[in-house]
Amino acid sequence: MKNKTKVWDFPTRLFHWLLAASLPFMWYSAKAGGDMLQWHTRVGLLVLFLLVFRLCWGIWGSDTARFSRFVRGWAGIRGYLKNGIPEHIQPGHNPLGALMVVALLAAVSFQVGTGLFAADENTFSTNGYLNHLVSEHTGSLIRKIHLNFFKLLAVFPQSTSPPSPHTAYSKRKTSSAR
Repeated sequence: MKNKTKVWDFPTRLFHWLLAASLPFMWYSAKAGGDMLQWHTRVGLLVLFLLVFRLCWGIWGSDTARFSRFVRGWAGIRGYLKNGIPEHIQPGHNPLGALMVVALLAAVSFQVGTGLFAADENTFSTNGYLNHLVSEHTGSLIRKIHLNFFKLLAVFPQSTSPPSPHTAYSKRKTSSAR
């Protein structure tokens, strides 16, 4: 029987699943409009909380959840592309996977940030929580950015496989486990 090395701890797995469930809901609630926009803003705050949690957990959390454990920079990416990294040396995300994690967290953060300042041009009842800090014109522009950036954000999860209970443990020698 193969030894199993735990790659994800429970808080990291919970973060992944809540974020994975939140993003499709955010799309649905924005498309549905009406009363669903109230839920859109509430779940948007949940996503903000998740991002803050993951940032903190990536700094002070368990050993395998720390960014310093798997984010290796450009030299690490070049080395990985040239030689690969055996998983027994670095279980979890390979350097390209780590780059994807950073890019996804940055993209979701940008989306949440624009949502906080966006204006609801239809009813003005579901403006972003920080919309009052910007002009009407700026809020309208940010709303357009928020709507259009989601199209780019929707591509991110499709460029990698979704989290799976089977990938919570490392079983292979040279591939990344999520």
